[in-house]
Amino acid sequence: MKFKTYLSVNSKRMAILALTSVLALESISSSASAMQNQYPAVEQEAINMENTWLVCNCDTNSWYDNNKDDTEFIISKPEQLAGLALLVNGGINFKDKIIKLNKNLNMSEHIWTPIGTYGAQFVGTFDGNNKTISNLTTKQTMPNQGLFGYNSGIIRNIGIIDSDIKGTFNVGGIAGKIDGNAKIENSYNKGNVEGLRCVGGIAGMIDDNAKIENSYNKGNVTGKGFVG
Repeated sequence: MKFKTYLSVNSKRMAILALTSVLALESISSSASAMQNQYPAVEQEAINMENTWLVCNCDTNSWYDNNKDDTEFIISKPEQLAGLALLVNGGINFKDKIIKLNKNLNMSEHIWTPIGTYGAQFVGTFDGNNKTISNLTTKQTMPNQGLFGYNSGIIRNIGIIDSDIKGTFNVGGIAGKIDGNAKIENSYNKGNVEGLRCVGGIAGMIDDNAKIENSYNKGNVTGKGFVG
């Protein structure tokens, strides 16, 4: 006995879409494999989430939660800097606000999560107040790695020392990527930076009208392509 299958117009469209999706996934998989062959993965340690600032079980946000209407915030503890990352990555961009350090910060206790993502960028002013941030460590096979991940604000007067920043694309000692009217000024990096492509001592990628002024790098920078 022979059976015939009759598809409605909508069913045919769904079948075409499904087939297109499968072909697209196969293409993406093929491209990813090709890229992996071209740029072998950075040798990195597996991340133990219990050793990140995301789950440090410490007071990260009270400096902001208790003073939300302020235009300037003072950060004096490592966990407060981690709180800035949590807040920005959660959608608070600090537009027209200033974040200022009043102490040197040692971030060695936990693995670092960068401030700002592609969809949630910092657009305020981060004033390091001529302080240093040391032992900043990322061990992630992800793009946009640095003290800041994806930044559209102003970063100034900060030094990064004795740090170990690793990622894939857009990896920098101070910021992975800066764009828009972002600026990094009067700052420096003296830590290690390692990535695959678009890797820099200060910033890995600079887009649009973003600028780096009066800043320098004395750290080791390594990558597979577009390294500076």
